[in-house]
Amino acid sequence: MDPNGFSEEKAESRLYVGNLDLRITEATLIKMFSPYGKIISEDFLWHTRGPRRGDPRAFAFVQFSYKEVSCRVVFCFYWFLCKFSEYAGS
Repeated sequence: MDPNGFSEEKAESRLYVGNLDLRITEATLIKMFSPYGKIISEDFLWHTRGPRRGDPRAFAFVQFSYKEVSCRVVFCFYWFLCKFSEYAGS
């Protein structure tokens, strides 16, 4: 465990979700990921300064209860993207 209290196991169950559409809300993010397992935290980031203050930053972090759940999410989304790419390419 590091001095900030963030264990390696917690880090392994935490996913970076990037390139989010700016219309995605925190509720939508939770709704998208909750079917895969219990979400113990989510960090939806916002611009805090400048002309875009209050706008979403187009990325977030989602932490699941177990590393295995986060692995399942990565696999499912990767599979979906591969299938979508095959369909879009044909």
